[in-house]
Amino acid sequence: MNSSQKSAEKLRSTQVPQIAVVLMIIIIVSLTLVAVFANIQHFRRHQIETIVITPASSTTPVPR
Repeated sequence: MNSSQKSAEKLRSTQVPQIAVVLMIIIIVSLTLVAVFANIQHFRRHQIETIVITPASSTTPVPR
């Protein structure tokens, strides 16, 4: 073997499989979308969570 073949084999053996790169990109995009959604929900919290307090009725039941 000459030196160019050895270097080509070394480059091929150290490369990351393409499916691993695709999976990492999918994971990163998914985590980014979750983070963006969480931040949107955080900033909209005052619109989503409203508390309405209604007083209890003050009428008393009539005994029979």
